[in-house]
Amino acid sequence: MKKFLKFICVVIAMVLCFIGFSGSEISVASAAVSEVTVSSDIDAALGFAAFTERAPGSDGEKNAANYIKNYLSGTTLTPKSNNYIADGVQEFNFKSAFDGAYKQSQNIIFDYKVSNSNKWVIIGCHYDAIAYKVNEAFGNLDTNKFVASQSIAGSAGSVATLLAIAKNLSTYNLKFNVEIVFFGAGESNNAGSEFYVQGISAEERENILCMINLDSVAVGKNLYFYMDEIKTNASNFVSKTLSDATLGVREVELVHLNKVLTDGDELGLGYYHIAMISDNYSFKKKGISTISFFAGDYSDGIVIGRSEFAGQKTICYTENDNLTYIKEKYGNNAVKDNLILTYNSIIQVLSDSNFASTFDGAAKSMSAFNAFFTNKKLVYLLTACGFIVLIIVSMIIHYKLSVKSYYANVEVEFLSSVVKITENIGEPEANEQVAKAVSQVVAMDIKKDKMIKPEKKKKGEK
Repeated sequence: MKKFLKFICVVIAMVLCFIGFSGSEISVASAAVSEVTVSSDIDAALGFAAFTERAPGSDGEKNAANYIKNYLSGTTLTPKSNNYIADGVQEFNFKSAFDGAYKQSQNIIFDYKVSNSNKWVIIGCHYDAIAYKVNEAFGNLDTNKFVASQSIAGSAGSVATLLAIAKNLSTYNLKFNVEIVFFGAGESNNAGSEFYVQGISAEERENILCMINLDSVAVGKNLYFYMDEIKTNASNFVSKTLSDATLGVREVELVHLNKVLTDGDELGLGYYHIAMISDNYSFKKKGISTISFFAGDYSDGIVIGRSEFAGQKTICYTENDNLTYIKEKYGNNAVKDNLILTYNSIIQVLSDSNFASTFDGAAKSMSAFNAFFTNKKLVYLLTACGFIVLIIVSMIIHYKLSVKSYYANVEVEFLSSVVKITENIGEPEANEQVAKAVSQVVAMDIKKDKMIKPEKKKKGEK
């Protein structure tokens, strides 16, 4: 009996050890990289903020690009090369949105490839930056004067997060290829991403599952993600995946637009909101599904200008966009917490076993919608048609009201005349009864006249 009990105890112990071992393996497999490592990698990558002058097309921007390229060269990713990209660098010319001069910039592109897959995910952000002097006297920005800035909120936070992802990408055992892209001249009408998408062929587009965009993720009360103006299987998947992971990321949908920053676009329709004015828009116009992450606080109604925290001055695009000021204002962990959350959110989505199948179907279904949604000529046409319809409807309403008003005046005048005629007939009581009876008959006759339609002539009648 004792031997049997010992045997049972040994078996139970082995089972418990196995369960514990298996559990640790599952935990490690799901996390792949510890929080401490992620935090350390992001800290190291924030050294990028030392390039405080990264204006689009400047020498400082080029130096920042070289830093990114050197960093990626130390990872498991390989520099992309083809007819238009040399050793991970895609050079392009653009017209500056600030001074109108033609300048040169560059995209930095590295790939993580897996075997037995032709599907791709593109993860990108822009790395250039602009900042303005804060006019303390008026509480606004002097947009005529550029100043140097670390641009933590503007782009350095996004760059640091994406560099950390690139460093650890191979540990997550993904079943699809990933292209990491750092766009140049993003602050000049998304020049880098616009040039990049021009090189995507129709065949390549069919194999792109989605593009994930990071923009201004470092500073803000909440982290948001945005996909499409309508709910889709893909957006439902991302929402559920991030919700199940209890990461606390908020989704921006059509119904929330009144609570999100609105900026006028080149169409003059004022429709673009904060989630539509970044590099993801270049891909959306190409019919590619996108997920865009950005931080801020847009919960207190319509906000004019960027809002990291409700009721407080903005950080992005100002000389205050540096680690020292942000830590003093919002705490030592304000930036780090947002970047780790962004990192974990992206990895959580990509690591889900249903990600590829969900987005493979979504890419096909959303292509037509995105083509419609971003067709400027069609928007102009629909807007013009809408105005014409409104004019026609208003004319019809005016005509109907005019007709009613005319008949009402006729009835009033007719009845007034009848009353005057009957005032001199008989006693007052009789006058009142006659007037009442006549007015009722006249009113009924007028209504009948309005309802009578001319009879159609029979064939043969002249």
